[in-house]
Amino acid sequence: HQAAATSSESSSAVPTDLRTNLHFTAFVQAPSAENPGESRLVELDGTRPGPVDHGTSQDILKDVAEIAKKNYISVLSDNVQFGMVALSEPEPE
Repeated sequence: HQAAATSSESSSAVPTDLRTNLHFTAFVQAPSAENPGESRLVELDGTRPGPVDHGTSQDILKDVAEIAKKNYISVLSDNVQFGMVALSEPEPE
């Protein structure tokens, strides 16, 4: 990712000592160990010492959107290096 993010079509040389703060964060619904049938929203971020449990989750897209708005978008509102992608199963027909 860093190579793609720092590549350019111009002929100027790209510095090799760039310090970047680029990483991925994933949100997953995990089964609750304490309450069978309950799902927990878990954040996986390589910069943290371990997973972050955000509590129960019924609707992963809604729940993640709320966390992203509160913890990322409001803080990084002028940062263009922020993006989101959702990978999910299609809805049943």
